Amino acid sequence: MGCLIARQHGLSYFDKPWKLAVFCAVLANLPDVDYFFGIMQGLPNLYHRHFTHSFGFSLLVGAACGLFFQWRGHRFWPMFSLSSAACASHVLLDFLGLDTSTPHGVIAFWPFSDAYYMSPVSVFSNLKKGETVADLVKAIINLHNILALIREIVIFTLLLALQNWFMKNRLALVTMFKSRTRTRQNVERA
Repeated sequence: MGCLIARQHGLSYFDKPWKLAVFCAVLANLPDVDYFFGIMQGLPNLYHRHFTHSFGFSLLVGAACGLFFQWRGHRFWPMFSLSSAACASHVLLDFLGLDTSTPHGVIAFWPFSDAYYMSPVSVFSNLKKGETVADLVKAIINLHNILALIREIVIFTLLLALQNWFMKNRLALVTMFKSRTRTRQNVERA
């Protein structure tokens, strides 16, 4: 998702487009840093989907990135919005995923609320992770997880193709929309 967001932005903060895509992909996966705190205690899921899986955390990440790039001589707001959106995309996608572990969902509105939210319709499958580090390693080659990953790849490939089509045809689409709007206005005047 981070790469899709990066392609919409066109920022010149990076000398190569792939660097911007990698930056956004890292930010889109940053909320899962909470796994490492649990792994250090032998329980990978101990802190998973807590405050790092919130829009508040995404705004903090966006502010940190915006300030860093401002310090480097760039404008704050474009990098703040890009970084926040990339990080928040993870929260949104986890919200849309099936979560069978308790508590269910994401703590989306931290620090204002400790309530967990999960979409009533799951777009993405759950991942079987287990409760220990050994279980987590075994889960990497689990057939259920491989099929869930394939499903995600198909969904994001389709989104990328749709984005490509839209970016190539956006001028034609805007022209068509303006033409239809003018035609409708002329018919209403007549």
